Amino acid sequence: MKWIFTVLWGIVGAGFLAAQVVIHEPLDILQGLQEGTIQATVSPAFTNDTITAVFDGNPYTEAAVTDTNQLAITLAFQQNVSIAASKVFVWNSGIWTLEVALTLADLEQKQGSYMLLVDQRAQAAFQWDSLTFPATQARYIRLTLQNTSGNGVYLGEWSLQSHLTLTGLYIYPYPPKVLPNTHLQLKVKVVDEFGYLHPYTFDEPIVWSVENTAVA
Repeated sequence: MKWIFTVLWGIVGAGFLAAQVVIHEPLDILQGLQEGTIQATVSPAFTNDTITAVFDGNPYTEAAVTDTNQLAITLAFQQNVSIAASKVFVWNSGIWTLEVALTLADLEQKQGSYMLLVDQRAQAAFQWDSLTFPATQARYIRLTLQNTSGNGVYLGEWSLQSHLTLTGLYIYPYPPKVLPNTHLQLKVKVVDEFGYLHPYTFDEPIVWSVENTAVA
């Protein structure tokens, strides 16, 4: 993917390059849990393994409750996320539900920003099941699993797909000052539609230009 921009200097103390790119990629929930930017609440508490087994990328490492037929996991993010798909891998057959909201109160009371994205969808044992939906903003996301044939819920993996619109590049330091016979290394981050910054991870180089060709 190649970015082609015209530099617009002077936006809030930094160089800003305007564009629009939509990307879909899995949310790294495990990293967020480890860094503390995502909090997970499990009800009832796991009797086998821990929450990390749910997001380690391996559907054959499970976290489970053995003495009940229902399990709920609620993820709380530090900032809004945009999701467009979810998939689960469960060791037992049953149904799954996905609910989201912008506040915990809305999620609990099913009001305001609350949305039901997946409603008691059937899933087979030891098979991936996924569903896509319109891009939705959320800060609280709850997955509920139910074993419809008896006790025991064995969750191998849960994945959320993000939907992110990148609107430009944030270039710093600003203003760029270069003395004769020296050079300056500029740094770049990606800006999304909500103004959040992300690392620049694209493989393709940035192709850029400025109106004043006397300086570049």
